Amino acid sequence: MATVTWYIKKNTDAPATLASLGVTGCVPGLKLNGVDAITFTQSDDWLAAPLWPYGTKVALIKRTVDGEVTTDECEFVGTVEGVPRAAQGGGSHSLTYVAFGPAYDLQRCDYSQEWTYTKDDGTTAQIYEPTVVLGEDNNGTRLLSGGVISHAAAYAISRGVQIDLGTIAAGVAVPLDERDNIKVWDAITAMLSYTPDYGLWFDY
Repeated sequence: MATVTWYIKKNTDAPATLASLGVTGCVPGLKLNGVDAITFTQSDDWLAAPLWPYGTKVALIKRTVDGEVTTDECEFVGTVEGVPRAAQGGGSHSLTYVAFGPAYDLQRCDYSQEWTYTKDDGTTAQIYEPTVVLGEDNNGTRLLSGGVISHAAAYAISRGVQIDLGTIAAGVAVPLDERDNIKVWDAITAMLSYTPDYGLWFDY
């Protein structure tokens, strides 16, 4: 009979069981076309320094042991964005951590496209501007909705968002849509609105 044990990994540390780190509860929230998150609680002095401070990278791993076969599956990777504390009089103390998945980083990443302009001497130069045209790339080549998503996600990667591109369907033809000061996530969700039967998720 297979047994399942949940592990948590902090930054580059070795994975450790939730129980060994005093984690008394862990609730994952995985959302299609949304921001994945986990909330986990550590029984500790509510004024103690958090074991997973703000900005810590967290991975949640499911280890299944079936006879002599051990299989690890990574179920979530994210960043700690909040450490709410709680205490009840002379009773229990706890620190509750909230970590968000990569969609949260896409929501914070400004989206820009490359524009060509003419300088005073008549030569041209390129510069990235926060005005973007959804439906085409930097060269003005028309893109299907899936191409816009790929282009926006690749830009986020170039800006340091730690994701890899998976399989992105070609999608459908979309109208040109000029926007100012949007996030990468805004571009992605705008394209998904044209194909409501498509879903976006992170497989970790």
